[in-house]
Order: sequence, then structure tokens, then C-alpha cells
Amino acid sequence: MQKVALITGSAAGIGARVAMNLDAQGYRLILVDKESEKNQALAAKFKDAQTVSLDLTDRDSFRQFCLDIESQPLDLAFVNA
Repeated sequence: MQKVALITGSAAGIGARVAMNLDAQGYRLILVDKESEKNQALAAKFKDAQTVSLDLTDRDSFRQFCLDIESQPLDLAFVNA
């Protein structure tokens, strides 16, 4: 079964580098960032990635995101934002 990784702050910098490494290891990626266009451009480079546009400082949006992924099995979470 394919491993799943969630990465916040994924659109650039350390988060993008971590995403690149995990993609090379065969992970399915869930890329979370408030920079939607940059995040989507990054995701297009990977084998299996989905993007989530989210400002983690917005508590209501963050709560809803947590509820949305609650049943999603995760093997790794890299909290970079």
C-alpha cells in the first residue's frame, strides 16, 4: 500500500524540498499551503499529489480541514507552517 504524507507550508522552501524527497520515495502527497497557485504548480511535478489551499492561521478553516482529513490514513505529517 502506498504511504501518504501531509506537508504544510509546501509551496516553497523547506516544505517543497521535503515534498520532492517524499515523492522520490513513492509517497502520495497532500500539499497544504495558502499560496494556491505555487502549490498547484509544485504538485504538477509529482506522481501523486493533491493540493489544499489553506491559511493555517484561520482557526475555522483549520478546524474544518482537520475534520475533512480525519478519516484519511496518514503515514507522515510534516508541519512546516
